[in-house]
Amino acid sequence: MTNIRFNSIKELSDSLDVSRTTLYKRAKEQGISLNGVYSEDDIKKLKSRQSYINNVPINEQKNEQIEHKIEHKIEHDPEENVQLNKQIEHLNSLLENQLRVKDEQIEKANQTISKTTKLLDQSQQLQLDLQTKLSHSEQERLSLLSNAQQLTDTNARVDEQEKTIAELESQITNAQQQKEDLQEQLSSKSNYASYLYEENRDLEKDKTLLLEQQSEANVAQQTIEQLQTELEETQTLVQEKDRQRQLLADRSTSLSDKLTDTRKQLKDEQNKGFWKRLFGR
Repeated sequence: MTNIRFNSIKELSDSLDVSRTTLYKRAKEQGISLNGVYSEDDIKKLKSRQSYINNVPINEQKNEQIEHKIEHKIEHDPEENVQLNKQIEHLNSLLENQLRVKDEQIEKANQTISKTTKLLDQSQQLQLDLQTKLSHSEQERLSLLSNAQQLTDTNARVDEQEKTIAELESQITNAQQQKEDLQEQLSSKSNYASYLYEENRDLEKDKTLLLEQQSEANVAQQTIEQLQTELEETQTLVQEKDRQRQLLADRSTSLSDKLTDTRKQLKDEQNKGFWKRLFGR
């Protein structure tokens, strides 16, 4: 492929019949280096208006005419050239300052977004932990309710046994009274000894039964005392779990408030950036 050489940018722009500004724009769009040596394909790209029309308004020919006039005026009026250069430098300085401010605002917004994302992650993790602990607390509460129900049933059985013991004691008292009555009635009879022996044996059996029931009642009483001790410990544990759950709920509420404030700040920053971009300030 044949390479074409031009001694200056002005020579190249005159050859292509375009302004130097347009030439620079096309070279930048096509990625062509203006080094003085160009291929035929480079010349075609620089001469073609298609790519430039896709990025700016289509009235390029009018713009080129204006640019030609400006360049002609600059070439024949050095003072205005200096003035225009100063204006261009001033505009470039303003643009650079605006870009620097925008970059700082974008950096701050990115930092705010990063902090907000971290807070969201922490809030979600705390919510998961709270749900897990609440689930465990619910299971423990159900277990405590079951133990309490068992204790209530045991107390009911103990009450029934105490009633039974009282009835047996009353029966023993009545039996003793009957025994005394029988002793008086049978004191004069010859079979008194035999009858007394049988009655005494029955009483011994009743006594043995009463002793067994008394032993069962003692065991039940010990069980009641042990269950009461366990219930007190369990109630203490439930109170501690409730306190921890309240602390977690308070902390979750605090994090939610912080997250709301952060979102509000982020929205305010975004609104400020929008108005600044809208009014170019």
